[in-house]
Amino acid sequence: MRVVIVTESFPPDVNGVAHCAQQTARHIAARGHEPLVVAPAAGRAARVVARAPQPPLGRAPEPPAPQKHA
Repeated sequence: MRVVIVTESFPPDVNGVAHCAQQTARHIAARGHEPLVVAPAAGRAARVVARAPQPPLGRAPEPPAPQKHA
């Protein structure tokens, strides 16, 4: 299976997000899958390459609150 991991940072950045993204990619690869990591280049400012319209977001109705029995 091919898996894309989109992250705000990746090594050589040193932070929790970079570490977790790298470990996740390693675990996916160890299980025989093909991880692809998409992250900004280290030391360079991110730039917008393409912008897609955001689909409308919906909300599920809130379930009724439980009733207390006397």
